[in-house]
Amino acid sequence: MQHLCVLIDDFSQPITPSPTHVVTRWFGFLPSIYGQNRVLDATIRCFTAHHFGRLAENLQMVSYARLAYGEALRGLRKSLETPAESLSTHVFCAVVLLCMYEVVYPIRLA
Repeated sequence: MQHLCVLIDDFSQPITPSPTHVVTRWFGFLPSIYGQNRVLDATIRCFTAHHFGRLAENLQMVSYARLAYGEALRGLRKSLETPAESLSTHVFCAVVLLCMYEVVYPIRLA
């Protein structure tokens, strides 16, 4: 619970380029756990592909990101239905990253 409070508090502060910034450290941690959980992997692929797709103005990459987003949401739903997996650190990281994805890259209808 203490870590969650720190994360929420950190999100409410202006982002600084400091290497001690929680979000910076958290993003740096994600590559080390890639390949350990299918839901988190799909979420990382989704976020990364969308970010680089937008930077490169590559619509195919953005489309792939949206497919990975759907895969991540479907996997998350299954994980949340499994008691042991629903409380895992990997699922928590996937939820946080999906929330960030939805804030940074909202789906626009129309």
